[in-house]
Amino acid sequence: MKNIKLLKEPAYVMDLSYVFFTHFNKEYCQRHHALNSDDEGYQKHLEQISEQFGEIPSELYVFFHALDNGRGFFTQNYVNRYSQHFSSDFNLSFVLKELSNYPKVIERLIRFYFHDLEKAEAAELVNDRDRLFDLVKSSDYSDTEKSRLYEFFMSPVSYIQKLQYELMQKDVLLTAYYEKNYTLILDIYNKLTLDLLSKQIEPLDVKFDWDNRTEELYLSFGLLNKYLVCTLMDEKEIFFLLGYDYVTAINDVVQKRAGFKLDEVGSALAEESRVQILELMHERGEINCKELEKIFSFSGSTAYHHLSLMVRSGVVKTHNVGKTVYYSINHSCIENLIDYLKKYTDKKK
Repeated sequence: MKNIKLLKEPAYVMDLSYVFFTHFNKEYCQRHHALNSDDEGYQKHLEQISEQFGEIPSELYVFFHALDNGRGFFTQNYVNRYSQHFSSDFNLSFVLKELSNYPKVIERLIRFYFHDLEKAEAAELVNDRDRLFDLVKSSDYSDTEKSRLYEFFMSPVSYIQKLQYELMQKDVLLTAYYEKNYTLILDIYNKLTLDLLSKQIEPLDVKFDWDNRTEELYLSFGLLNKYLVCTLMDEKEIFFLLGYDYVTAINDVVQKRAGFKLDEVGSALAEESRVQILELMHERGEINCKELEKIFSFSGSTAYHHLSLMVRSGVVKTHNVGKTVYYSINHSCIENLIDYLKKYTDKKK
């Protein structure tokens, strides 16, 4: 029987990021993180986080602003990227040390906002302010996004140092919050078994070859991002990052699938390129964004645009393998679509 090992730090750092993410993306969080049945309750939850953790400097916008695909720079590059360290030395001190490599942070931020750039090209731009400004100017970003990027590239090191300082300040508040509320996590963990976890995640269509993986399965529970359901894996280990109310979130996924919106599914499939992407997924099983760019000669931003629309509609689902996100057909959604359309085959007399 495999063991389930509890880790505090991964979800703790995710919660710390969530404090900042919710501040800069209130509308996005309300649309995508709230449950269908509890919009008002989630809004109150966001307000409580804001009251609990206080002001957030506007200089941190570029680190936590969500792009169209819902991803923010900090979580993607300084939490998910280091999943191989979750079971060993990952914590806030680890993250702060990584953030001290200022050229690397700048390079990653350039590549985050400008997907088309190769790593070597982004590295060349780290100290080339004029070219960076030209890149921002010619981008499709909004005026607000462009303004914040200009400001960051004017003095990037001071902005990164501000980020480090604010993370340490909010860490003090979050530590106190965890000390007061950590029994919520312990109660869940003490009642959890592998069989129960398997049944709970079954609606998500997440499948694992348990027998061929490590003897340790790692769980990390968050208190602020209470509906978090995130799975990260590599060849040897699986990590579940879950909010303490993850079961409610999974049940909401089931309800959304049962009541999917035909117009959203239709919009996702009403473009030839996206139909071709669906055909490719059907042929290969799953694909990643880089493969899509190569096969269809898409730019990085175009590939992300198509995939994000398909994911938001429910037609496509995702899972992570290390640092890579893979996309595949959500067969439950397609089955729901078929069942929904069947009613139009009945002729009215």
